[in-house]
Amino acid sequence: VRGNTGRIPCHAVSVEGIKDVVAFLENYAEDYTILLPGRIPGVRDYGKAKQLPSSVSRHKVYRQYAELVGNILSVKVIYGRY
Repeated sequence: VRGNTGRIPCHAVSVEGIKDVVAFLENYAEDYTILLPGRIPGVRDYGKAKQLPSSVSRHKVYRQYAELVGNILSVKVIYGRY
């Protein structure tokens, strides 16, 4: 039996956190993705096929999200104290 049985992992994300991440990614994709003309291998619905520019990495998107969340959390902490 593992030692973590019945415990929530320390890196678990709440449902609200997941919804925030999904909303951020949808907004980011709406602003920065490129619709490619023609066919894309392995994609059936070409109307929904979007790709990020090659200058944008997953790490860059994560850093922008982390910066945004950090700003939101700092505002919550500031307003929560007063």
